[in-house]
Amino acid sequence: MIEFMARRAVQARWADVEDLPSSPLQKAIMAILFGFTLTAFLTWALRMYSKVSSKQIGLDDWFMTGAMFFSVALLAPT
Repeated sequence: MIEFMARRAVQARWADVEDLPSSPLQKAIMAILFGFTLTAFLTWALRMYSKVSSKQIGLDDWFMTGAMFFSVALLAPT
């Protein structure tokens, strides 16, 4: 009996993500977040490509790389 109760107490209880309510506004905001991040990533990638190919990479490019990394990292928990 105690083993059954111990196993029962450890079981996770959460709702399926698809069952959680979401509004159309929430879906639109998620699309905007992903769209802006994708645009920023493509801009960063093209900038880094042009800077590396012309051998003119500077400190500002490294700061931009760090900012892009954190921007993508903050998108993950969203």
